[in-house]
Amino acid sequence: MQAYLNLLQDVLDNGKEREDRTKTGTISVFGRIVRFDLRDTLRVINPRQRLEDYSCTDYVLENYHPQPAIKAPVSV
Repeated sequence: MQAYLNLLQDVLDNGKEREDRTKTGTISVFGRIVRFDLRDTLRVINPRQRLEDYSCTDYVLENYHPQPAIKAPVSV
């Protein structure tokens, strides 16, 4: 977690402001790398030992409202 917070501080201290297409702007730095070992984090959440022990039923999408399918004529 500290590595992530250090990265955010680096972006705020050394980042360059850029305008994007939405006109909200971004602050960016180039070439920063942060690595996380998720094995320990997953054990805190759930005591399973291997990533293969998880299945799609272990995850729940809350407040997910899919967009309706777009119906349009298609030619092949």
